[in-house]
Amino acid sequence: MGATWLLFACSNSNNTEIASEPAEQKETITQTCKYSYDNASTHLYWTAFKHSGRVEVKGQMDSLKVNGTVAAGTIIDAIKNASIIIYPGSVDSKDPGRDQKINSFFFGSMIATEEITGSIKSIDGSNKNGTGIISLTLNNVSQDVKMEYVIEEETIQFRCDLDFMDWNCTDAIANLQKACEEKHTGIDGKTVFWPNAKILIETTLIKDCK
Repeated sequence: MGATWLLFACSNSNNTEIASEPAEQKETITQTCKYSYDNASTHLYWTAFKHSGRVEVKGQMDSLKVNGTVAAGTIIDAIKNASIIIYPGSVDSKDPGRDQKINSFFFGSMIATEEITGSIKSIDGSNKNGTGIISLTLNNVSQDVKMEYVIEEETIQFRCDLDFMDWNCTDAIANLQKACEEKHTGIDGKTVFWPNAKILIETTLIKDCK
């Protein structure tokens, strides 16, 4: 009887198992983001070269328009079919006298340069960086230009190098060089305007997540 009581007492001890409550399930929320173009955030910068030592002359175009963009899930998809219109009359080098000569003697020596037009033909790369081809029409001539792009957060930069001789701009370069000869002669006594320019186009897209 004592053994039976002991067994019974042990079986009713405080070792009662407490069922654990089910783990709280966390709700997973997936955001969908879209990128859309903002013309107000778009800027075009250029770097030209003068003198035998290739001294840099920098400026920008204050007026341009981009078409063909869409709202999309990536920046590349948003702008991959974009086209651009650049208005040369808005050239701005922070020197009004120089700007007037660029307009009159450089662009003014070309054909149909009230507008310079361009369009993206291809993009090859990731959502971080890559390369592509832009078709650019200037002086009534269209040429393909290789470009590179870099994306950081919502901002994309396009960079390319131009050789204006590819657009038959020999006379335009010569006329600008002659117009600037008096004030833009290098220390070697030579007035040289290089037919090359570096172009940077930068734009920040609007990111909308829901």
